[in-house]
Formats: sequence, structure tokens, C-alpha cells
Amino acid sequence: MHARFLVLSFFLVGLIFMPSVSRALTNDEILARINALLSQVQTLQGQLQRIEGGSVGPVQTTVGTVPTSTVARGTCFSGTQVLRYGDEGSAVTQLQTFLASDPSVYPDAIISGYYGSLTQAAVQRWQAKYGVVAQGTPATTGFGVVGPRTLSAMRAHCGSATTGSATTVTTNAAIARGLVITPEVGPVPLQVTATFSLNGSSCSSYYLDWGDGSAPLVFDAGNAAGCTKDIAHKRATHTYEVAGVHEVTLRAAHGPLSQAPVVGRTAVSVGSPAQSGLSLNPTKGVAPFTTSVTFPVASSNCTSYEVSWGDGNSDRHEPAQFVNCTQDVGTESLTHTYSRAGTYAVTFKSGNAPLRQLGVTGKWEVVVEEVRTNALTLAVTPTTGVAPLSVTVAFSGRNESCSSYHIDWGDGSPADVYEGESGDCGSFTVSKSFSHTYANPGTYTVRTLRVLNYVPLTVVPFNEQTIFVAGTPTTGPACSYPNTPVCGRVANTCPSGYVCADSYQTFANRCALETAKAEFWREGACN
Repeated sequence: MHARFLVLSFFLVGLIFMPSVSRALTNDEILARINALLSQVQTLQGQLQRIEGGSVGPVQTTVGTVPTSTVARGTCFSGTQVLRYGDEGSAVTQLQTFLASDPSVYPDAIISGYYGSLTQAAVQRWQAKYGVVAQGTPATTGFGVVGPRTLSAMRAHCGSATTGSATTVTTNAAIARGLVITPEVGPVPLQVTATFSLNGSSCSSYYLDWGDGSAPLVFDAGNAAGCTKDIAHKRATHTYEVAGVHEVTLRAAHGPLSQAPVVGRTAVSVGSPAQSGLSLNPTKGVAPFTTSVTFPVASSNCTSYEVSWGDGNSDRHEPAQFVNCTQDVGTESLTHTYSRAGTYAVTFKSGNAPLRQLGVTGKWEVVVEEVRTNALTLAVTPTTGVAPLSVTVAFSGRNESCSSYHIDWGDGSPADVYEGESGDCGSFTVSKSFSHTYANPGTYTVRTLRVLNYVPLTVVPFNEQTIFVAGTPTTGPACSYPNTPVCGRVANTCPSGYVCADSYQTFANRCALETAKAEFWREGACN
């Protein structure tokens, strides 16, 4: 047995130092992997000891220090930031703490604040376990990425971080997975699904009360002799026909139902029937991002409303009294701007009654992403030549649906402009090129910009490239000035909202300077 343990140990250590195909591991990552593998060695020791009846002392070796913490069951994750491999910081720490609360998902339980391969694998196990996604890759299906769908599922699993409901979980030998209710908010009629899992179907009693007076879901195992070694996954649906806040309660235990304690509670908010004309648009964009809720209004002086934007801000109105209500009808809009990237759950309610009597009638998810601009400038070639001179601007990158570009040729001709849409960028690339011919000699400034992630063009500064065109003009009158370089100041003619400044440029001659409407500065080239 000792020999087998030594072989296993050398094999695991060899895996740690095997050359990485994609990149070199950092010291912290190597230390994290070593400690994780040592933990697995301890687990295997225990299994071998039980099988063979021998005894092997526990491995006490540690290498370096990896930040860890004791993780309690029922830990919640209320993050709003999309997380993926390579990220680090407090949001990753919170995610790892949440994952580590379930040993079947994150047995390594390393709380390091770095989103490495162990964390990615844990996220994949969590996504598969709770039905978010179970195949593909991070790039194709989001398998291993904490994106909007996974964030929403994690918040729901942890117990309504966005609606104010409370889920209380009591650790119990009968519970393999706690109570999850989805959705927790919606208008009448609202159909919800309850899921939970039990250890040992033959001896586990449970009682699920929907909180609205309807028949509960019940099973009493009584004093069953022995427990089967299985996990029973329970799933039930229920439709709420009455508005209000209903508390769903789950009791479960091994043995008689009379001894089963409460192991889960979730509040479900059921609002009035869905309002016609209620909408939120848009629902996706980049920070700073502005959206609006539009809703119908009847009896404007008696209408209450409240919208929670999901970022700690809200708009609300409630009349002092509900008398002498007018009979007018119309619509009203409420606007909000998100300054930071994240995924936000927006809820809304309105009606001709006090807010405390109203249920939620609208719920949306708003996704705000960071501004990500292209770090590469567009290639402009050639930059010198004889008229007529053909110049090309080329670039390659991600799907055109999320790329924007603006090319100003600097000679008064129409610019080439394209504003990307807020769609899925995809993983494939696109190549584009634009050509322009300068018929007359002179000095021209080509101004270009390209951005990714459907960022408004007005928030990004231009890149500038000077083009020198020599030769005799093919159109227009001959130049009466000497054909010698001059320095001129180009006025700021940027469109409103663009970022640029006056600049000094060298022109082929005085005629080229006047054609460009620049201010003469001095003879000779600008230094």
C-alpha cells in the first residue's frame, strides 16, 4: 500500500510541473495546484485505508501559502459582474466562497481570488448541476463562464438577492440540495417550479407548502428500516392565481414527517395581471448605459408606481390620497443611467392603490458591459506618392455586427462610417479594406478610428495619419506659389462630441495649405 501511495504521489506532483501548452503558470497558481492535489492525496489515503485496513499517516506537507477560509453551507452569491478565466479580485473571491459551500461542486475549496482552471471547472460543475449549460466551451456556449444566465441562476439559488425575499436553509442529513423556486417574481397567473434533492429516497420525509392555502406536496417515510444510498431529485410546479407575497416552506428529515424541521423558505411575489403597454428598452449596452421603463397610466392623480433599477437606486411615487380620481389615460416613462458594468434585475409595479398593496407587474434583466476599444490602429498605406495616389485603409477583427469605424479622408470627400449594433459578437473574424484616390498634390490628414463592443463612436478619439501627395495637379488652376514645403496650423474642425485638437502640419506648398483651409505659420516643414 505504501508503494502504491508513493507512485500516486509522484504522478500527481509530475502533473503539476508538466509544461503548460497555453501559458506558463505563476507561482501562486503552482502553489494552489500543489495544495489542491495534496488535499486529494489525503482523501485517497483515507479510501485506501478503509479498503485495505492498513494505516498511513496523513500528509502534513504544505508548500507556500494559499489564502483559504472556512466556508459555511448556504453561502450566497449576489454578484453582478461577468467573470471568466483569468479574472481576479473580490468578485472572484465571493464566487469561490459560494462554490466552495457545495463540496460536490468545488471540492478543492481554494479561496484565492484568482479565476483559474480549478474555479472554471467548479463553475462548469455548478452550471451542469443546476441545468444552466452542460456542454460546449467558454467561448461557444459559456460553459465555465459566469455570464448573465449563470448570475441569475446563482442569485435565485441563493435566495432572491434582488427581490428582497429570504431563503433560510438548515443543514440536514436528508438534504442533498436545498429548495430553489423559479421564478420568484411575476404577475398573476404565475407558474413557479420548486426543486430540491434528498439523500436516501426510502427514508426521507418531506412537506412542501406553497403558502397560498393550496394542497401541499407530502411524503411520510415513517420509521423506515435503513436508507437507500441514492439521491432523489424532486421537482414540482404550482400556479398562483392570487396576487400577494406567498412563503414557500420545505420541511424534510430522515424518519417520520412529524420530526421534520423547516429546511427552506422562499418568498414568492405575485403581482397584478401583466399590464398592456408595459416595457423596458433597451436592455443591453455599454456603460454609461441609459434605459427607460414605459407604463400605462389610468387616473393620473391616483397612480402609484415604483421601479427598482437593481443597482441600489429606485424611482417611486405614491399619492397622498386616492379620492376624486380623474378618468384620464396615457403613458409615462422613467429613465435611469447605469454608470458601471454589470447585470441588473429591474422590477416594476404600478396601480391605483398604495404601493404596499401592489404586486410586481414587470421584471427584466439589464446587461451593461464595459467599454472595450480596439488597441490597434488601422493600417493606412501608402503615406507618400505622386498624384493621382490611391490610399488603402485596412483592418481585421471580430464580427462586424459589434465593430464600429469612421474614416475621414481629409480632402472634403464623404467619410466611410459604420455604427455596430448591440448583437452577439461571435468568435469569428472579419477583414475589411477601404480605398480612396487623391487626384491633386497636397498634404492630407486621414483620421481613422475603430472600436469594438458596439461603443458609440463619439466616445473614442481619432488616430491621425498624414498623407503627402506630390506632382502636378490634374484638376484646378496651377499653383502660383513656389513648390516648397510650408508649415500650417489646422483648425479644430471635429464634429460635435469628438475628441481632437488643433495641430501643425507640413504642406507640400502654399497652395496645398490654402486648399486645406489651414492657417499659414511659416516657410519650411514643421519640426
